Amino acid sequence: MNALEESKGRIVWIDFFKGFGALLVVFGHSNLPENLSWWIWSFHMPMFFFISGYLFNGDKTIDLNRVVKRRIETLLIPYLFFSVLFIIILPVLNDKSRIPLEIGSYSEVSKIILHGWKGLALWFIPVLFFTEILFAVLIKYTGNKFWPALLTVLFLCFLGYYFSMERIHFPYKIEVVPTALVFYALGFYSKDQVRSSLKKTIQANRQFIFLILFLSINILFCYLNQDKLDMCFNRMNNIVFTYLSAVSGIFFSILLSCYSTSYFKDSSYIKIIVTYLGRNTMIILGIHQLIKICLSSLSLLFDQTLYILLMKHIIFWLLLHLIILTINKHFYYILGKKRSV
Repeated sequence: MNALEESKGRIVWIDFFKGFGALLVVFGHSNLPENLSWWIWSFHMPMFFFISGYLFNGDKTIDLNRVVKRRIETLLIPYLFFSVLFIIILPVLNDKSRIPLEIGSYSEVSKIILHGWKGLALWFIPVLFFTEILFAVLIKYTGNKFWPALLTVLFLCFLGYYFSMERIHFPYKIEVVPTALVFYALGFYSKDQVRSSLKKTIQANRQFIFLILFLSINILFCYLNQDKLDMCFNRMNNIVFTYLSAVSGIFFSILLSCYSTSYFKDSSYIKIIVTYLGRNTMIILGIHQLIKICLSSLSLLFDQTLYILLMKHIIFWLLLHLIILTINKHFYYILGKKRSV
């Protein structure tokens, strides 16, 4: 199947792209060598804001009430569900974990309610919610005109950088929204160019060349930046290097996704697994760290051998798969879905 074709109403390369991003998130929260960690973090969260903007449909006739209602269903309700799981389980594991936990007792729940999560991947969900609402308002009142929107996004770009340099923080990571909106807007405004460019590169069999080119640019500016891009804490160093490494990493991921979905057959395990992860990114973002924390606590009962480490990884992916199946079948409504899948 061509990467640009749909399968059961879904565009294959987009599912692969999101699945690749989900893998980067999981690996990014593992004990990786610093250089590899820097590379992953240089673009893995911008990817999700970009693809959300790419998939956003709207113009000046957009119904803001409908957008807010839908985003509450698909973002805030899942956020509340996963937050409750963390709030219930983390205090129980406080004395049994080597990992510093955000809440050590139930008396600390109020700070999560008032300020949101500090470092857990759940921070992403409210930031995406505020980003999408702000962008919908932007589209509504600029009439989807490119130049007013561009000037607004540039202003937000420097505002986000100002927040980063001055270490300004707000509840629920609102200081990250201006930076997130830049990648979101890039996804929205570049969608036509991305589609036409992908068709041309696929027809000319030039995907691999451009893939290597964007990866090289990404790696170059990632390490020239001399710091890890941490969107969770709105931490960046050089604004130009940050955006060049992030954007080139995004386009590398797009080309990798298109190349992979064209190269691998539909029956390929790689294609099946990565696209499966891409269809379930919300669950993965919401639950993977809780599984890791639970397994790390249990592993303290054993000697830390290579065998135990391997078993921990196998059990992690099995548990993640079982949770995905369970939520999709029995609790699909918490994801804003109308029926089980």
